[in-house]
Amino acid sequence: MCASAHLPTNDDSDLVLELRASFARLQRNQTRPGYTTVILKRHASELYELPPPALKAFWADVAWVGAAVADLFAPVKLDNLVLGHQVPHVHCHVLPQYEGDDPLAPIDVNAGTVRLTPTQQAERVALLRDRLLNGA
Repeated sequence: MCASAHLPTNDDSDLVLELRASFARLQRNQTRPGYTTVILKRHASELYELPPPALKAFWADVAWVGAAVADLFAPVKLDNLVLGHQVPHVHCHVLPQYEGDDPLAPIDVNAGTVRLTPTQQAERVALLRDRLLNGA
C-alpha cells in the first residue's frame, strides 16, 4: 500500500485525488457504488502513531471523501472502517450502505464482485474527483 497509494492505478483501485494527508482511491470492486479508500500518505500502522495535527488532517480527508460519496451515490449510511489486519498501513474504507443491505450482516469489504468497464471506472473516478474539487 505504501508503494502504490499514489499511483494512478493499481490492482485494487484508481487514484481519485491527492488530499491533504492522504490519497483517495476508488476501489475496483464497486459492489457498493462509491466504495472508496482513504490512504494515509505517511506510513503508520496505527492511528495513535500520528501526532494530533496529522490525525485531524486524516479524519478531515475521510469526512470530505464521505461527503462526496454520500452526495453522489445517496447511500443510507456510510461505514468508515479502519482495519489493517491484512495491510498494516493506516487507511479507511469508506463503504456505502444502501437500501436493501442487511444492517445486521457482518461487514466484508470483499463480499461480492462488481467490476465496471474501464470506461465506467474512469467516469466514476472523474465524477468523484470533480465533486471533491468543486463541491455540489
